[in-house]
Amino acid sequence: MLLTSLIVGILTYSLLKILGWEQKKIWTIVTVVVLGNTGFLGYPITLGIFGTEGMLRAVFCDISTSIIFVVLSFIFILLFDGSFKQAIKKILVFVPLWSIVLGIIFNLFNIPITPVGSTVINYLAGATIPLIMISLGVSLNIKGLKHYFMEVSLASIIKLIIYPLIGLVVLSLLHITGFEHTIGLIEAAMSSAMLGLVIAVTYKLNWELASDCIFTSTLFI
Repeated sequence: MLLTSLIVGILTYSLLKILGWEQKKIWTIVTVVVLGNTGFLGYPITLGIFGTEGMLRAVFCDISTSIIFVVLSFIFILLFDGSFKQAIKKILVFVPLWSIVLGIIFNLFNIPITPVGSTVINYLAGATIPLIMISLGVSLNIKGLKHYFMEVSLASIIKLIIYPLIGLVVLSLLHITGFEHTIGLIEAAMSSAMLGLVIAVTYKLNWELASDCIFTSTLFI
């Protein structure tokens, strides 16, 4: 997922730069095509079709999305805020990143979380998918779609067609087969992530364009 996003991001940025698009619009499109909805859509789909084994592998795909989110945040702080110290600070307070780190530490050192902790986590896990689907529904926005028809169409083609194709090539080159290949390809075919809208609003990109791209790619998926 990381390699595919890197390749797609570079290709998209280069193409839009050649076309002469302005900087913030370019970065808006790059953001929505490299951030896949590996959690909001990927989790329900993989859990529903493949069960917990599929969900487990989807989690690792979603970790890559969190990493890409952090990297993009770092880039945008440097590009538009110009503060290296602020970039580091925002990364350090990114809660999902620490969740991943703590989860790995607990796993590696076999640190028990007690039956109470397990029960709480199981309750939260059970509520995650419904909350994801509700959040997805209320976040979509179709207003103003006609104003960015060309941009949205291009972003949708890159995200839903080119990204999965490049993902397939990467999977083959890395000799990833079997169940991992299937889940990886499914996650690579996901629509644009809601995190793209968060980034667009936070760093004053074209948030309306980002919203339209997310809605359209989600609609087609």
